[in-house]
Order: sequence, then C-alpha cells, then structure tokens
Amino acid sequence: MKRKTLWGILALALLAACDSAKVFEDHQTMDQAMWEQPMGLMFSPVLEKAGAYELSIVLRHVEGFPNERVPILLRHTAPSGADSSFAEMLEVRDASGYLGSGMGDIWDLEQVIVPRLEIGEPGKQAFQLYHASDSPALLGVMEVGLKIRAVE
Repeated sequence: MKRKTLWGILALALLAACDSAKVFEDHQTMDQAMWEQPMGLMFSPVLEKAGAYELSIVLRHVEGFPNERVPILLRHTAPSGADSSFAEMLEVRDASGYLGSGMGDIWDLEQVIVPRLEIGEPGKQAFQLYHASDSPALLGVMEVGLKIRAVE
C-alpha cells in the first residue's frame, strides 16, 4: 500500500511540474538537417481564448552549427485575416559557447521572440516562420518549433 501511495505522489509531482501555461507546441523536422530560406514553416494553433500570449522558438541543431545569431521573421494571421509581423534575432551562442542544453552533439535552444502578443480573436491562428540569414540554407538545423504560452 505504501508503494502505491509513493507512486501516486510521484505522479502528481510530475504533473504539477508540467508547463500549465503552455497552450501550443509543435516542431518540424528539417530534411537533411538543413533549413532553407524560402521554406516558411507553418504552424496553425487553435487558441481558445482572446488574451496575451508569449511566443518562443525552439531550435534543435548539431554541434558545429556555425551561426551565432539567426535573424527570424514571424508572420501572424488572425482568423479574420488581419496580419502582424515580427523580426527578431535568435541568439544561438555567445562567447562561452552554445546557448540552451546539449547532449552529445545535439543542442536544444528555446528562446522567447515575442514576449507579449495580444490575440483579440480566438480560433485558428496561422504563424509562418522564416529565417532571414545571409545564407540561403542553415546547415545543421534538425528541428524548428513554435511554443505558445498564455501570459497574465
């Protein structure tokens, strides 16, 4: 009986540790570990409520990824068709090395690019994500994702 209680407490603790503010997360795998410039990545979350949201980019890359920074363009289209655009810089490494967490030769980075986006229309949103690097292709990119969290 004590063992079942211990497992129950452990399960509840794990559930409580989850990101309760997260309302959407999706990742797209890059063919041949390469993110090509004209390739806009599409994300289509359904947001149930109007309100403020934080947008983060999630990048998985290999050791040896040459870029310190990646210029990012993000376009949002509301259900009514209203557009907004954001140009931000994704910081991949600094003087001490790669940012994020690494295991072996794979690195995961999550960075907030829009700290507060007011969504006035609930429903299906459209986000197009592009890199605006000088290079037509970013080599060593394995996955790119978008994470959305509700904020107060």
